[in-house]
Amino acid sequence: MVSRGGGENLDIFNKVAIAETAIALKALLISYEKEIENLKGQNKALDELKKQSTADLQKVYEEKQKLFERQIEEYRIQVTTLENRPQTNWTMVIIAVIAGLILGYLLRLLK
Repeated sequence: MVSRGGGENLDIFNKVAIAETAIALKALLISYEKEIENLKGQNKALDELKKQSTADLQKVYEEKQKLFERQIEEYRIQVTTLENRPQTNWTMVIIAVIAGLILGYLLRLLK
């Protein structure tokens, strides 16, 4: 509703087109205000989702890091076990093979 006050050009308020335009503009303003509130709500929801996603990514990263650290520790244990394992004395193996060949040759000669 358009209110009239005193003063000059009072006949301008009697024009229906101006009242219709004022009502349409008011409706448009209300529509825009609702849309702005809706967008603010969506923006807030997106911010909360972003925070949650960041927290989830951080959690996954920490879990992966712990897994990798456990794997590295397992590999270190395996390497230590391999390093502490007695080494094969290849010199003794070669001597034993040569001695076996010599004995086999001598036994063959005796037959």
